[in-house]
Amino acid sequence: MKKFVKAAKCFLIMIVSLFTLSGCGKETLPNTFVEGSDFQYMQMDSAGEYTGIQQGEDGYYLRHGDYIYYLEQVSGEIMPLCSRVDCLHDEETEQDRKEKCNAYVKNCSDNSRGIAYCNGYVYCLDGATFLNIGETLTLYRISADGSKKEKVYQWADDMFLLRWIVHRDVFYYAEKKYIEKESEEETELIAIVTLYAMDLTKAVPRPKVVYTVSSEEVIDPVIAHIKCYGNYLYFLFNGVKMMESDSSLQMFTTGFVYDMEKQELKELGIPGMQEDEQVSDIKFWQDKILFKIVTGYDDDYFRSAKTYIANLDGTDEEVYVEDIMGHNYYSDGQYLIKTDALMVFLASLGLGYCDYDKEEGTYWVYDNNLDLVDSFVLPPEIHVIDAPRMGNAQEMYLLYDDAQDPEKWGVLRWDKSGIGSYGGGKFDVTVIPYGGD
Repeated sequence: MKKFVKAAKCFLIMIVSLFTLSGCGKETLPNTFVEGSDFQYMQMDSAGEYTGIQQGEDGYYLRHGDYIYYLEQVSGEIMPLCSRVDCLHDEETEQDRKEKCNAYVKNCSDNSRGIAYCNGYVYCLDGATFLNIGETLTLYRISADGSKKEKVYQWADDMFLLRWIVHRDVFYYAEKKYIEKESEEETELIAIVTLYAMDLTKAVPRPKVVYTVSSEEVIDPVIAHIKCYGNYLYFLFNGVKMMESDSSLQMFTTGFVYDMEKQELKELGIPGMQEDEQVSDIKFWQDKILFKIVTGYDDDYFRSAKTYIANLDGTDEEVYVEDIMGHNYYSDGQYLIKTDALMVFLASLGLGYCDYDKEEGTYWVYDNNLDLVDSFVLPPEIHVIDAPRMGNAQEMYLLYDDAQDPEKWGVLRWDKSGIGSYGGGKFDVTVIPYGGD
């Protein structure tokens, strides 16, 4: 119990490395979203995971199975991201020839999956998975035209990745490691969670610590929902702490914002936050941040939750929307979209998570003045557990797999110029099959 009391008094230990990632000769970018170099927040899914789709200069990059593909927007053609003329790409059968294909990156089934586009390169991971720790995790980058694939960095075998993103040529990632700590009484397994930043422009990239904490200070520590916008890095820290009021153990979530220029890390929230108030659901809207403050630790999705709007550094926060916990918000850069899709999904499980009598999630579309401009439901071609990524202001792309034939897959495209005309109905999608079938 002494360990828990200690955790209650000081439940975080932050080790913030004072480092500069901008470096000499790097262009200073404005404190807003810069297309082509910045983290593509509009391509994140509802769980905050990295997606298999990234927007490039003239098209989209896709990760499907063991290969990276390029979608040419004008022709609608999907092709492996490899320009080698002697390569059969995803039709290769011999492993050594697969490895030589610039589009080949061994598929991962957990947090290692996904891709990121940044300044002419597609970044992806190949290696360790949640159930197979011990494989070597490798970061690759492939040139935008598929002419070159190279290893950027390789981790030790005990690396377990939690989350990762790329923003302005910096690879941000959270890892979890376990070490044994021996005492006279017993050997204790300690979990250490660390958030790193690695400058990808360096000839020899080296990870530098942004934040770290161990299970000696916080029970079951986890770093999640890493995001960037402009000159700021955001993430959520989850764990278990002892409540001062009744000494009970409760899960908690703390939001953090890191100023890349000032090299300062601070908690995200509102003045006078109570012990049972938590930050969640950090989003970006009109060069500001939105974050939800949830009160309580139960799973009542109808309980009150205020969404605040603040400057990118977390200052000058004010209530933007008063809503319920079960409503989530998304931004595509032009519209703010609210949905109850999570509540519909939880209710459909029939496990008592959420008593909500609806069969389809509704999406409400708001403009800059928070005026409702439209609403819609998803068409039958889109199958998601919660809510899909919203894409940019012009279009949304989603990967699909053919339910009848596992060898067939492709992309669904939604032309968003129709927003304002749906009136609660379904929108149409264009099906772009791989191979043109």
